[in-house]
Amino acid sequence: MKDRGNLFLLGIALLFALLGFMKSAYATEEVTLYLHKRVFPDITAKIPYDLTIPEEKKTFISQTLPQNGANFVVYDLHQPVNENEKVKEIDLSDWQDATRRDVFEAAKKYKVVAKGQTTYNKKLKMDGIAEIQLTQEGQQTKPLYLILEVKAKAGSEINGVEEQSAAPKVFDPKTNKSTTVELFLETVNYSRHPYFFNYGKMRDGKSEMPLAGVEYILYKLNAENERLYLEKNELADTWYSWSFATDAKTDTRLERFISNEAGLITTNHRDLPPGTYYFEEVKTVPGFDYDGNIQDIEVVIPPSWTDKKGNFLPATVNGEGICEMRDGKVPEIVLQRASPKIFHLQRARNRVKKLSLSNLATVTKQLPEKAREGELNFEIGLIFLFLIVVSLFVIKQIKKRKRKLQ
Repeated sequence: MKDRGNLFLLGIALLFALLGFMKSAYATEEVTLYLHKRVFPDITAKIPYDLTIPEEKKTFISQTLPQNGANFVVYDLHQPVNENEKVKEIDLSDWQDATRRDVFEAAKKYKVVAKGQTTYNKKLKMDGIAEIQLTQEGQQTKPLYLILEVKAKAGSEINGVEEQSAAPKVFDPKTNKSTTVELFLETVNYSRHPYFFNYGKMRDGKSEMPLAGVEYILYKLNAENERLYLEKNELADTWYSWSFATDAKTDTRLERFISNEAGLITTNHRDLPPGTYYFEEVKTVPGFDYDGNIQDIEVVIPPSWTDKKGNFLPATVNGEGICEMRDGKVPEIVLQRASPKIFHLQRARNRVKKLSLSNLATVTKQLPEKAREGELNFEIGLIFLFLIVVSLFVIKQIKKRKRKLQ
């Protein structure tokens, strides 16, 4: 009986030990995140910082201001919305290097596990903090969190074109043993400056190349549907002047936008307010013609960065959504994509159909314009050929006269 009693007690102990193990394995794990959102008083004087260095952290705090009212959403990158869908494993660099627009689109595939808004935090005695509780209950897969600011505080946008927003942040609990974590999110100056790429489509119809030196002017339409062109700006970046132009292509008052070696056109320092604008091409490059099927390039800048549901609202060029610029620069991934593209068609080789005085007269009238565009190779060759023919004819006539005189 004694042995049976001991066995019974041992069984009870093993059962409790097993239950304790199972409870610890599936226990609720809680992590409290304190998300700091801070902005720069002067967006043009953004300082670099590394918040792992105490002195850099102090400098960052002293030169920035806390922002209350910023809204954050936290996604678990190990919990897809559609559990049956196979979502490839996320490389952290994919999120860190991605544009904000791409992150917004990709985040929709994952479950939202928490939300928060920055306010004054009593525990830390600071403004601009969103306190978020992250809970993992009964999950076999360790979470990997994506922190995304979905909507900036009203008034933080500049004309609805620029805003200071927290860069997307990936938080891995495995690298943070503590149950409370402070995260100072990197604040980035995002802008929705329009951009596009000029490419030349070769005669073979397959190959293409970027075109440098294509020139555009910018206009908008007034209430009477009349074109108002953007003038050159010698004053502050936010100062604009729009005017009528009888001959816009040659008007030296107007701002010109020229494609670089990558074929890229941007508005540079121009922070265009929300609205609709059009790029009009005024000069292409030698050997290529503007595609006549393409109208002036339409640019639409929405009045806000997100809709009421927090979905990203990109600016569009020719109806195609574009990514935002980060601290005034086109993201590297955008340069690699080279999109959206505006194509120019390689000009067909000129052929001499008939040599005549009328053809020569036509070519001569076109010389000034061709000279400005650097496209005189064919015309010069035609003139030389004509002069050779005339010279041979004259020499032949002189020889005939000499024979008659003899």
